[in-house]
Amino acid sequence: MMTDADLLAFHLALVATPSLSGEEGRAAELVVQTLAGYGVAAEIWDLHTVVARSGQGPRLLLNSHLDTVPPGAGWTREPWQPTVEGDQVFGLGSNDAKASVAALVGAFLEIHALGGPVEAVLLLTTQEETTSRGAEWAVPEVLAKFGVPDGGIVGEPTDHTIAVRQKGLMVLDLVAEGDAGHAAHAERLGMRNPIHTLAEDLLALQTLDRGPEDPWLGVSSYQPTVVQAGEARNAIPAEARAVVDVRSVPTMSHEEWLARIRSMVKSRVEVRSQRLEPYAVDENHAIVQAGLATNPQARVVGSATMSDLTWMRGFPAVKCGPGKTERSHQLDEFVLQSEIVAARAWYVRWAAAFAGQLAGGEKG
Repeated sequence: MMTDADLLAFHLALVATPSLSGEEGRAAELVVQTLAGYGVAAEIWDLHTVVARSGQGPRLLLNSHLDTVPPGAGWTREPWQPTVEGDQVFGLGSNDAKASVAALVGAFLEIHALGGPVEAVLLLTTQEETTSRGAEWAVPEVLAKFGVPDGGIVGEPTDHTIAVRQKGLMVLDLVAEGDAGHAAHAERLGMRNPIHTLAEDLLALQTLDRGPEDPWLGVSSYQPTVVQAGEARNAIPAEARAVVDVRSVPTMSHEEWLARIRSMVKSRVEVRSQRLEPYAVDENHAIVQAGLATNPQARVVGSATMSDLTWMRGFPAVKCGPGKTERSHQLDEFVLQSEIVAARAWYVRWAAAFAGQLAGGEKG
């Protein structure tokens, strides 16, 4: 098994290995080499995806991501030279999500050493911080090769909370068309000004019925974020556009959102992205209850931030890991070493309780 000291040394090595989105190869190799040192033959699939499997029992997917955002201007430390000050580890990705990667790898190795009580499938994906294409591709591949998991844990910094809901994201363009021409003649010629149409549509959408409220996340939100129209001060443009950001909750699908928006506007509605659907799992399911039963500090929440939880489709999963989401992407990002050690131990207890609940018929 991996000792606490080895676990923390592995975390430091991960932080010291740059792994910006799309450049995760060295981090993937580090994980595979580390696992090999404990007798685990892991594989690197396409997109620098790390996959390993061990143990017997109910199938439990352990997932997190290897990539980080780029370091922002203003760091007072070297982002890829982790520094330890007391219990704190400073470095890019130390909190999001290399703390989760380390804790999950440590838990996986303990399950491997014990031979159970679950069949643990370790899946470390990539590009989560940009396109989320890594998990979008890898999760179906894992399900096809190993079968559908009985449950899953997605490692992200959640500070002892278990996220059972996650908002989705849909990005739309409202495109209003008009009659291009000189502004001086617009009224006399009855020219259609697309800016007026777009403004009316944006105001109309303020009264949009956002559907039923989710008990954890509230109602879906709609916000225009970018508006573009015209270039010359004395010309009516042929087109006006607005980007609309929709943060959806599980009570209404993206298709329902689209239908409601289209029924209220005159502009053409173009879909930029609707792949990131909201996610929900029953809080009474064994994967949730096992987590609550093995950590007195744990509580159930809904998550407004995106993660690869959105791709855990067709099986119950939660988002939970060491660190705090507020530290993510911040200058001089840090995590507590005690959080990593505690998370590894919790994941192991969680897996055992999950197996026990399923054996007792408490699947949910």
